[in-house]
Amino acid sequence: MITKHNKLYLLVIIIACLAGCLPPPEGAASASLSAPGAYNEASLEETAPDVKTAAVIDRPDLASYHYSLAVLFSLEGKLDEAIGEMEKALRLDAKSTYLAAELAVLYREKGDISQAVSLMEKTVSENGRDSDARLLLASLYVAHKNYQGALKEYLKVSELEPKNVDALLYTGILYAETKDYEKAVSTLHSLLAIDPDHLMGNYYLAKTASELQRYDEAIERYKRTLKLKPAFEQAVLELGNIYETKKLSDQAVEIYRTFLKINPHGVGIRLQLANLLIQSGKIEEAESELQEALQWGQGNREVGYRIGLFYLGQNRYEQAGQIFLELLKANPKDNRLRYLLGSAYEGKKDYQQSMAELRKIPPRSELYANAQVSISMMLKNLGQLDEAIANLSAAIANRTEASDLYAILASLYEERKDLPQAEETLKLGLKISPSVALHFNLGVLYEKTGRFQDSIEEMKRVLKMDDKNAEAMNFIGYSYAERGINLAEAEELIKKALALKPGNAFMLDSLGWVYFQQKKLEAAVKYLKEAATLLPQDATVAEHLGDAYNEAGQWGAAMETYKEVMKLNPKNTSVPEKMEQLKVKIMNKGQNPS
Repeated sequence: MITKHNKLYLLVIIIACLAGCLPPPEGAASASLSAPGAYNEASLEETAPDVKTAAVIDRPDLASYHYSLAVLFSLEGKLDEAIGEMEKALRLDAKSTYLAAELAVLYREKGDISQAVSLMEKTVSENGRDSDARLLLASLYVAHKNYQGALKEYLKVSELEPKNVDALLYTGILYAETKDYEKAVSTLHSLLAIDPDHLMGNYYLAKTASELQRYDEAIERYKRTLKLKPAFEQAVLELGNIYETKKLSDQAVEIYRTFLKINPHGVGIRLQLANLLIQSGKIEEAESELQEALQWGQGNREVGYRIGLFYLGQNRYEQAGQIFLELLKANPKDNRLRYLLGSAYEGKKDYQQSMAELRKIPPRSELYANAQVSISMMLKNLGQLDEAIANLSAAIANRTEASDLYAILASLYEERKDLPQAEETLKLGLKISPSVALHFNLGVLYEKTGRFQDSIEEMKRVLKMDDKNAEAMNFIGYSYAERGINLAEAEELIKKALALKPGNAFMLDSLGWVYFQQKKLEAAVKYLKEAATLLPQDATVAEHLGDAYNEAGQWGAAMETYKEVMKLNPKNTSVPEKMEQLKVKIMNKGQNPS
């Protein structure tokens, strides 16, 4: 029977025999076949003097011969011929689990996983104690995403061979893959009890601990992994991510730099280090790392892409454009690069060149809608509002499902003071692709056209779709406060919004205005003052604060705040009257109103 132990021996023999330069050693054939007397030296010498002759000989009694031909065909990349020869070999030596496994591997290489699985299931049913066959079957199940089937086979191998570290490793990995993390941890600990220095055992235990957010344990296991293999790039990245998650940026930088001393060509690590340095505000150091990555990663599109993004983020549009242009020459079908090149031109205010590039992005691209929005915004900024509208209308004809296009088109109609057309556009978008953004925008539009109840209904629809939409909560709450109605509900909604977005100036103003309407003037002044500090150029917020000061009897502060409102918005018609009334109150108290 052919086994994995005589594979190389047989291959050497058959190559020598096929070359006609070495007679097979006595007894070689009978030692390799399950059937005795399968062939003799004379017949082999007569029928296989060279490769060309041997390839056309049909000797079904020679399993080793067909096996060796299969190996040669496989080495030459002739997969179908290799499978054919291996199938002949297995028919002649049907009890060989090794031949079955080799044939299954060939099926897998061809992409015929089902055939490979079927063969190995039959082999395992006939040879239940063959651990290697079970391991191969398990790997085929994994390829088919049959994780439970694979797990069953790995567990069976562990029953047969309790110290089989491969079975324990893959069992642990599968438990983690199926989110059974505690069993994964237990299994991997069993593996490490057998082999404490098992590299992948330590690595996957670290990875599993990280998934469980047991970061301290994960850090120690990653350190152990890197002690065993300092150049393990993926482990370095994952350990660095944990440090970054725990806000331990210095430790992350240290392990990245330590790795790069060993492997200066580690482009992925350099990019991660550069990203961390950017977040830390160390722009020059980040640029240095990106330039190093560019040198080591010549021809690496991702490196060029990242350094181009860096320049774009720093408003260095000329350099960004040069990077993206060079990359695009080498990758003319990369729409991501074309979009970024268009963005760089837009940053340089070279709008015509930008639009020319963006127009090359086809409707099938996921970036098409973004590109068309950018084009229309540039047209609007150039004073070509009608052209901007026409452009987006054409884009919608190409991509009717892109809800963002309807929202932007409606905003352009609003810019043109065509509110009925804006409303019609939003409603059309909602028919085709209902979205939170479209409902929200329609609610705002209803508010602008005096349809209060309709605007509230739209915002409630938003909250049904997204119960954590702080803007919709704030909109409803402020709308109620403006009208002095449903103030308890308004207060509750705005507090929920602020819990989701602490410190939001507009929401602070809304809450302050609710308190003003509730005559809780101390609280009103507190929140409105905070909002006015955050929005010093907002005349509406300033007027709210002035009103709160006025009602609270802080007339001097009210007068100063009203004066500030008039500086911010000289066309304000309500504040001058308030100031006159305030002057009367101050004079009646015998104070100087100035």
